[in-house]
Amino acid sequence: SDFLIVSLVDKPIFSLTVPAKIQTYIASNTPILAILNGDASDIINNNNLGYISKPNNIDDIQNCFIKAIDTDKLVKEKFINNCELLTNTIFNKEKIIKRLLDLTIKY
Repeated sequence: SDFLIVSLVDKPIFSLTVPAKIQTYIASNTPILAILNGDASDIINNNNLGYISKPNNIDDIQNCFIKAIDTDKLVKEKFINNCELLTNTIFNKEKIIKRLLDLTIKY
């Protein structure tokens, strides 16, 4: 796939959650097409991992799909590189465990 899709209904509770599949998508080094709000949207946007649209705006969703279809190879490669970077830093299992262990040693 050129993009992996994640969507959540436009409800306040869903703006506070990050679906587990987002981390899986990031680890797969595949650009993300997200139809959602909140924290998950922020992760994708702040790390330039793909495209985002609001779930309650059909025109925005349509434009997001068109943009994904028309995305050139260099932009897709940038999304992929950003996924790799995030996987090797923020979502790196060994680094997370080490940080947690360091916290417990300090306290």
